Amino acid sequence: MHWCLFSQPQFLHCYGITQLQNGEFMMVIQYASFGDLRMHLQRNRISSWKDKIRILKQIARGLAEMHKRDLIHGDLHSGNVMNIDQSHFVIGDVGLCGPANRMTRKKGGLYGVLPYVAPELLRGAEYSKKVDIYSFAIIMWEICSGIRPYAGTAHDVNMAKDICEGKRPPVPPGTPSFYSELMKSCWDANPNNRPNAPEVLKTVYHWLVNDSLDEYLRKGGSTILFNGSSSNLTHPEAVYYSRLLEFPELRKPNLQNSSVEENNNNYLRPPLTQEIEIGI
Repeated sequence: MHWCLFSQPQFLHCYGITQLQNGEFMMVIQYASFGDLRMHLQRNRISSWKDKIRILKQIARGLAEMHKRDLIHGDLHSGNVMNIDQSHFVIGDVGLCGPANRMTRKKGGLYGVLPYVAPELLRGAEYSKKVDIYSFAIIMWEICSGIRPYAGTAHDVNMAKDICEGKRPPVPPGTPSFYSELMKSCWDANPNNRPNAPEVLKTVYHWLVNDSLDEYLRKGGSTILFNGSSSNLTHPEAVYYSRLLEFPELRKPNLQNSSVEENNNNYLRPPLTQEIEIGI
């Protein structure tokens, strides 16, 4: 249990803990009256890129705060990014996050929501902060598109193999190049190629306070993507809650076939001539 996170504005607050008569423990957690990010995207058509990026910045800030304290979430997905009011999003399900130097697979195997699980975990590797960065990339795609990732396919060993082999959701049409480049970097098959959480936060913040987004819109960039309900498109074997994932037959991915087409990290940080202070 990491009480340090419960007092931070980027996370759901914990009001206390009690023990039930059967010996089990129960936490009393802040109620998210507007549900989670997944519900928000399904119910609302977010047509503004600035609104999308503001949501993303809040998630990035929470992740940077967690990693600054040397903690790993390990099960980050849109179902535990909570909407506590119409425009305020925080990270939930942090009660069981673990220290970066001691977090291992839960007893009995790997638990998670398959579309958000990093390929190295599927291949049997231990947790690192970079698994959260991969999950963040899939959330980026979900915010960008407005639909759930991999909704049209079964969440089975075949999809797990595809993920390990470097296959990712298609970049939605109309996505700014600076957005897609960061997203691809964050879901790179090789965790060493992914940026860290502070870099991600600085990049997203940079989009909002500088001219990247305004320039894109001035050049005729789309402000509306194909947001829409995925209820009629969801495969019956697509699962969006955490469960045991056991795929012992997975092949090793080809790390040479990176999901990032160009080795250009200039978009990861603001210009060196500019200092940006970000409270996390």
